[in-house]
Amino acid sequence: MRINTVKFFNLSFLGFGLLFIIIGAGSTFFQLSEYYGSEAARTGSFFSRYGFLLVFSGTGLVFFLTGLFFTLNSYILRKRKTMLILGGHWVMAEICEVKTNFNVSVNDRHPCNIHCKYTEGGRDYFFKSHDIWFDVSFDPGAKIRVWLDRDDYDLYYVDTDDLERNHSGPSGTGPAD
Repeated sequence: MRINTVKFFNLSFLGFGLLFIIIGAGSTFFQLSEYYGSEAARTGSFFSRYGFLLVFSGTGLVFFLTGLFFTLNSYILRKRKTMLILGGHWVMAEICEVKTNFNVSVNDRHPCNIHCKYTEGGRDYFFKSHDIWFDVSFDPGAKIRVWLDRDDYDLYYVDTDDLERNHSGPSGTGPAD
């Protein structure tokens, strides 16, 4: 079974964030309930009473919100792809080039992006695929399917699913599956 690394990353941040929030709030609650009404609770400094809560829960909140942001972002991208495939139309775009994305690096490996062009009514539209973590090579002028919104060609999805299904294994471009 292949682990979806993005989902694992998102759930890890959400889980650790929630764990830190619970530890910070829970330990502070038990600490304060132990001293409730005692002289030590009233004379202690603010940080001695709430420092553990602030440190643990604050760190947990940062982790949780980061995980929530990445989870929502990946959900929105998946939903947009589904909407384009179900409600849009597709065209066959000509592949211009395959570029290595040096902005992203995992284990000293970089993904590729497919850049393609579609001409309609004398106007050229350019599209770029998401990151692809295996070697892709095409003959000049090869075509690839691009899903487009019917009203706005700025909303698109370069369909690399067939490439990923036909890919036999990892290569020197991306991390091993």
